[in-house]
Amino acid sequence: MSTPENRPAYSRRGTTGEGRALLEVEGLSFAYDTEPVLAVDGLSIHTGDVAVLTGHNGSGKTTLLKVLNGLLSPSEGVVRLWGESIATGRGRSLLRSRSVLVHQRPYLFHESVEANIRYVVKLREPGARDIDARIAESLAAVRLEGFAHRRATGLSGGEKQRVAIARALAVRPELLLLDEPTSNIDPESIRAIEGALGETNRRGTTIVITTHNVATAYRLATSVYPMEAGRMHGDRNAVFRGDVEQTDEYFTYFRVDGGSVIRTPAQSGHAVAAVIPMDDIIVSTEPLRSSAQNHFRGRVAAVEPYEGGRRVDVDCNGVIMPALVTPYAVEQLGLRPGAEVHLAFKASAVRLY
Repeated sequence: MSTPENRPAYSRRGTTGEGRALLEVEGLSFAYDTEPVLAVDGLSIHTGDVAVLTGHNGSGKTTLLKVLNGLLSPSEGVVRLWGESIATGRGRSLLRSRSVLVHQRPYLFHESVEANIRYVVKLREPGARDIDARIAESLAAVRLEGFAHRRATGLSGGEKQRVAIARALAVRPELLLLDEPTSNIDPESIRAIEGALGETNRRGTTIVITTHNVATAYRLATSVYPMEAGRMHGDRNAVFRGDVEQTDEYFTYFRVDGGSVIRTPAQSGHAVAAVIPMDDIIVSTEPLRSSAQNHFRGRVAAVEPYEGGRRVDVDCNGVIMPALVTPYAVEQLGLRPGAEVHLAFKASAVRLY
């Protein structure tokens, strides 16, 4: 299970995420020869989640993904899928029949795009009768209509990645794992892949992604898990889902799902997520007079240890806003569940994705 120290800063998990986790990690470690590269105490991913592992190259995120998929066996610890250890026969069977891993550099056969997808569906479901429909549906999902008879190996890097994802979608997995799906590809392919993954998740597929693309992470994720040196850390950013409502000469107004409006410096373009470092959210027991353009009032919902400090969750009319403060501030301000507080942060602290 995730601990307060490594759980994400936010979650937009729906009701499907309640109860037993789909994928669980406990006491996991992994070493190449004698060199330890992973040490993950706990992780819980529920049905309907989009869990994103972020971090620089060498942080351990790809190794963790391979352990979750059973390609690597942990030195210690357990990975459970639907409550079954993937080290057991039943667990391996569940993993192979109900999940798919798409590698960063996927292998495509020297055949047509259609043949690449058809082969995998036949292999996974020999009796499938709707393969043609699945091929058309999956190619449309990644915006590659008309590519069925193109030779897969002659496509661009972004197009190859999209074909690999279409191939994975065609077998309709319940769990989809992807390693750096938007790395080193063109903007059009990035938009197509993000759109396909978002729609796939809305249809019920649980997704685990590794990426160092911050924009992709925050546009897609229900939960973000930063990794460094093989360890998982809590995300120090507060993330709010919503849409841009309007932009004037000075500000862009981002309406959070649930009603609140956040001001950011004026900028153009579409956005689905507003990201604010939790350290930049000021907590006070009195209204603040400052240049900060964002002011909210609410009641403390929870106070927990988090990344060496305290995370204070404040319920602002149904929207939870988390702030990071010191233990001293908790005591001095009397931050307890139910206490009324005021929050403030600058427009310049907000990033839109």
